[in-house]
Amino acid sequence: MKITNLCALLALSVAGAACLPGCNEDMRPDKDALFQQNGLQATDLRQMTDQLAPTILQTPEIVNNPYKITVVVKPPKNQLEGESTRDLSIFVQKLANNLSRYATEHVAFIEERATVNEFAAQEGIQRGGNPMETDSRYPQPVADPHIVPQFVLYGTFQSMHNEHTTYYLCTFKLTNLTTGQIIWQRDWDTVNRNLH
Repeated sequence: MKITNLCALLALSVAGAACLPGCNEDMRPDKDALFQQNGLQATDLRQMTDQLAPTILQTPEIVNNPYKITVVVKPPKNQLEGESTRDLSIFVQKLANNLSRYATEHVAFIEERATVNEFAAQEGIQRGGNPMETDSRYPQPVADPHIVPQFVLYGTFQSMHNEHTTYYLCTFKLTNLTTGQIIWQRDWDTVNRNLH
């Protein structure tokens, strides 16, 4: 059987499987029910990152820089009332993903040093240590190959509850790691109805 015919057969099989007897819309999760939950939702994530990403690229330190800036992404600070254990990393990571997709000529993202060291150790790869340390086999200093990030992208999430609604304030910053200067900062806020 030719590959093209095989591919066509597979495509028909998949299409047929999607329409098997008894497999109908009634068996699928109610989309409205999925989104009827308290707290920040997927729609908030998309709206937030889509609105904020373009504003970062208008920052003079990025636009006027002839070289790529290097950025490390850090988990956000969670100061949400009643949700202090919730992992909010996806919000900052989504923002970084949008930037990496549309700003490859201006921004290079660097993985956290601890994460890279962990993976390297798992694979038996010896990475450089302190540049001032020396290897007993060689008199030259052992250089750390890790690229030093120039900026850090992070966020802070806060909330304020009342009986019927919750106000969310999400603040994102891009900070120069050498000078501490915040070169970009934006707030995104929303009010969500509390479900009881």
